[in-house]
Amino acid sequence: MNTNNYEYMLAIAREGTILKAAEKLNISQSALSQALAKEEKEAGGLLFERTRGKKVTVTQLGELYLRTAESMIRIKEETYEGIERLAHDTSRTIRIAICNQAYNSVSDRILTILKEQFPDINIYFYRSDSSQSLQLLKNGSVDLAILAARQISDSVIETALLYHEHLVLAVSSGYPLSDDVPLMKQLKKIPFIYYARDTFLEPLIPEELRIDQLKPPAVYKSPSAEEVLRLVENGYGAGMVPKHLVKEDHDYTVIETDLPVISYDIMIAIPKYSRDKENLYDIFRIIKELKC
Repeated sequence: MNTNNYEYMLAIAREGTILKAAEKLNISQSALSQALAKEEKEAGGLLFERTRGKKVTVTQLGELYLRTAESMIRIKEETYEGIERLAHDTSRTIRIAICNQAYNSVSDRILTILKEQFPDINIYFYRSDSSQSLQLLKNGSVDLAILAARQISDSVIETALLYHEHLVLAVSSGYPLSDDVPLMKQLKKIPFIYYARDTFLEPLIPEELRIDQLKPPAVYKSPSAEEVLRLVENGYGAGMVPKHLVKEDHDYTVIETDLPVISYDIMIAIPKYSRDKENLYDIFRIIKELKC
């Protein structure tokens, strides 16, 4: 999980100048400047305002970017701490990786039913993005994985479908939409919340909604679908989110038409040739029979 550029941007904000940040990071000033230029290009605007004396101040866009950067670094730290903890406690523990795209939809139900069926087994949930879950399963860091995928072709992994999922467009209530104006034309005037790179959902965003096509007035980046929806609820603009995350009493506009259908599956996966672990396949069978 590469978070170098996030760490670089946080260092610039902390030190106040690119030169001081480069010295702290033990990299060249030009390398840091190139990393900053790359992040600002991807974000669609300035993260820092340059002032006299080569000092920098964080922009409004930069503040949101830095919050995302802190979240991504925290996720990375929690990931490796969790892996380290799990590596030393596996005797009566079933380790389940659940992707961000499905965590809220399935975690409580799974924990409840497994505690009823297997009261003597420790059930440990590890939250991750789908882009990492399959690798964690294959290298033995977890025993089961629930992940988002369009297709899994792997001879050593057995999978079962839990439910189909698709993305919808959520728009903050502060940006009312008109039926008389084409949707894409209206979205060009609304800030847009994108997924951070290296996440499962980032490459699924349709071409017409990408930064270079939509060119929204402001761009935000988020590490998870839940945070995208939280930003929408707080009035930041629009973003694509999984339909299962949409609340019945939501205070935002949800659009499913006039957009390409972006669908994928939420699946449970288990290694076919994993070490013989008590109750593991029973747990796999119980979870796959849940009606999510």
